[in-house]
Amino acid sequence: MPPLKKIIEDSDTRAGRAFDLSIQALIVLSLVAFSVGTLPGLPETIRITFYVFEVCCILIFTAEYLARIAVADKKLSYIVSFFGLIDLLAILPFYLMTGLDLRAVRAFRLLRLVRVLKLARYSAAARRFHKAFLLAREELILFVLVASIMLYLVPRTVNFRDNRSSLSHCLIVSCRPWPVLPR
Repeated sequence: MPPLKKIIEDSDTRAGRAFDLSIQALIVLSLVAFSVGTLPGLPETIRITFYVFEVCCILIFTAEYLARIAVADKKLSYIVSFFGLIDLLAILPFYLMTGLDLRAVRAFRLLRLVRVLKLARYSAAARRFHKAFLLAREELILFVLVASIMLYLVPRTVNFRDNRSSLSHCLIVSCRPWPVLPR
């Protein structure tokens, strides 16, 4: 096994553990810096410091992503895998926002929170949850489908019953989905 691959993929070695722990610590620190950086009234020097830290984190995460692609036996399989997509989504908002100051694009900043999902790679519990999800995937899809239909139909039925009106007087989009939104 090549040395880089051993460091990146084998957490049983000293170098592999150090790599994993370093990336985990960087993920947590970048999320904390991102959260603190959104506080109003921070001095400009602090904001600049957080931005420089953000750029450093992105460069390290980008290098990690490219290294994982480089050592992958099946590169395309890694890129479209769950963790490959998480790694990409963790760095993509930064590159999309670089040089842009559009308000619509600023919503991509929230995608930075996807970095927390990068921690799942290092958790045995997360791997077990992923396996369980794959085993129960069809049942979960059916549950989400039925729950979505119920969240759509039940409020409309209750609105129809409470208002004693015909369905023609109740716009489907105006009936408040009360199981989700409080009155």
